[in-house]
Amino acid sequence: MFFLIKIVMILFVRRDQRNYKYLFREYGKSMLQSNQITNHIDSPNKKWDRAPYILVAALIAFIFYLLTAFRTVTWWDNGEYSLAALTLGIPHPPGSLMATILGWLVTRLPLGISRIFLLNIFAGFLAAITVGLVIYISLRLAGKYFALDDHQINKNAKIIIYALAALSGLSLGLGETLWLYAVKFTPYVITPLFTALILWAMFRWWEEAHGADQVKWLFIIMLLFGLDFSVHRTNILLLPGFLVWLILGNVKVLAHMKSRGALILGFLVGLCFHLLIIPMAMRKPLLNINDPSNLTRFWDYITLKQYGGKMLFNLFPRKGDFWHFQVPDYAGVFGANFLSFRNELGVLGVLPFLFGLIGMIALIRKSARLGVSILILFLFTSAGAVIYFNVPANFFRSMDRHYLPSLVIFAVWVILGVAALIKWIINMKSAWRPILIIPAIFLITMIPIAQAVRNYARIDGSRNYFAYDVSVNLLNTAAPDAILFVGGDNDTWPLWYLQKAENIRADITVLNLNLMNTDWYIPQILENNPHFPLPPLADNKTGVRLWKDTTITMTGDNSPIKYDLPDSIFMPDSIQFEIKPNIAGKYLLGADWFLLQIIEINKWRRPLYFSSSLPDQSITWIKDHLRSEGMARRLIPLKDPPINPVILKDNLLDKYRYRGFNDYSLPLEQSDIWSGQNYLSLFSILFNLDSRTGDTLQLRNDIAEMRKRLNYERLELPEDAQNYYRDLMRMTE
Repeated sequence: MFFLIKIVMILFVRRDQRNYKYLFREYGKSMLQSNQITNHIDSPNKKWDRAPYILVAALIAFIFYLLTAFRTVTWWDNGEYSLAALTLGIPHPPGSLMATILGWLVTRLPLGISRIFLLNIFAGFLAAITVGLVIYISLRLAGKYFALDDHQINKNAKIIIYALAALSGLSLGLGETLWLYAVKFTPYVITPLFTALILWAMFRWWEEAHGADQVKWLFIIMLLFGLDFSVHRTNILLLPGFLVWLILGNVKVLAHMKSRGALILGFLVGLCFHLLIIPMAMRKPLLNINDPSNLTRFWDYITLKQYGGKMLFNLFPRKGDFWHFQVPDYAGVFGANFLSFRNELGVLGVLPFLFGLIGMIALIRKSARLGVSILILFLFTSAGAVIYFNVPANFFRSMDRHYLPSLVIFAVWVILGVAALIKWIINMKSAWRPILIIPAIFLITMIPIAQAVRNYARIDGSRNYFAYDVSVNLLNTAAPDAILFVGGDNDTWPLWYLQKAENIRADITVLNLNLMNTDWYIPQILENNPHFPLPPLADNKTGVRLWKDTTITMTGDNSPIKYDLPDSIFMPDSIQFEIKPNIAGKYLLGADWFLLQIIEINKWRRPLYFSSSLPDQSITWIKDHLRSEGMARRLIPLKDPPINPVILKDNLLDKYRYRGFNDYSLPLEQSDIWSGQNYLSLFSILFNLDSRTGDTLQLRNDIAEMRKRLNYERLELPEDAQNYYRDLMRMTE
């Protein structure tokens, strides 16, 4: 709005009795006198001339991020990295030391709001800085290579060009991908910030490539590359393009010992920052994945040994079809940001792409070496990301976060394209100038508006409590002082965060079954809880074990009331588990062995629960002793224990919250859909219990209660399942 008001004033308000036609004629005269590109460095005054537009654009972006930020924890990495920030802990490799330390500092600010909301706002703040920095870089380039900084150019012409160019920078800020990560705390929002910082340093070196300061900028560039290793490593894809950048900028630089020394030293200094992980892990924080507390374990951590090692440098064979799956994954992300044909405002979705092409061509025409260098950099970050990450076929989520450097580079072209077009129109001598300028201003103004219209409701996390409610519901399913076994990211990180940060059901011990197969997790359990039902640490050899088909007999518990079972139920004095090898026909996973030890040593003192999202194949030998109580199943010392309808109904209808599932204004992401499908299956169990009793009235009431909470039509059910729930709904009509 600031931009538009100022432009309108310039165009339509008379100053010193001059109308806008005369004004444009004056613009044309002044700009025609400045056809040569100057090579001067920005003066402080020129920097401040552009500052208001940069700040306003960044502020607009931040306001959108603030309005749409998640108020609480959400899925995937948000819960894990928020927990890491809160505890100064170690997330899964490759982790993000930078995000952890910055987040830890932010959580210490006494601002009177929840720490998770504060972290999510911080993500938006970093994204807004990125937007501002990208606009600054672009305006600096436009000023130098499009002669906008020439002192003969009319001040009002500069205002129009800078204001519209800065406004077009919101094509990145309000684009789908950056905005998606600007509303929740993860390291992925820091990646584009480092991309912009690296670009800024590279452009500064280009200006000084033949001067005395070029060594300083080489050091800064490689320092940023080294520090990016502590962000999330994605910007390493810029390195091959940077080598080409050096060759085209000043090939002789590689022959100078001082320059080579600056490159190596800067990178090593940046990499050394990552060594802070070792003392952080030595503190034994609550979150300490892989326990990189010595050099050997640190090396295993940074090389991603847990996932196969070698920093996952695995280009061949391709894990998915290159042209039919991997390239379309990138193309879909790029299109969602700059080339959308699905935009609610129609053709406006292609404007960023068109301006990007104009900017690329205009810069190449003004400086072929620099323009080609940026093009090569873009190709390495786009095609390079597709080749390097080698996404498996039908992978459950896009690699969009790793395409952010590519989007940042293209955004520079978008801004340059707007600056070039507006300058060209203003420089026109013909009568077409006043006719063209108004539509051009309108179309450029519509870029951020179209992005906001398209993305606001889809990204808005301010009313999104899906992950929070699901996590709290899962915790509240368990009895006091229970041990709850989980298996995936989404039933682990949010739970641990809520327990630590908000003290929600801190009496429960949440254990991840998959992590129990590692060599570092069990020792951490015992270090944090010496009285946990496991053998002493010295006896806990991790990893697979030789095994043969074995029947394990354990002492039972003949107290049915303890498990909310009828007194008439016979509870045996002992129970048996049939445990078969689950690796190569002769080995047993370490998790199964430790689970067996926990059950035996616990002796039914603490209730044992298993998340309902755990697949049966991961708990094969105990699944016949599990009773569904809602989002978790309880281990009962009885085979095929009967479901207690009172407990199930109390959880589903009284304890659980289902905010958003019936709100069509809130879009559902895949994790929300999976959770909704899980809820539906639990209600189906309740309906079956009602049917067995023959109480038709109760069945109808329960179906109606489910309908108040869940709409099966939103949950992507197969056709037969939809027909099943359709028939159920008819019973309530």
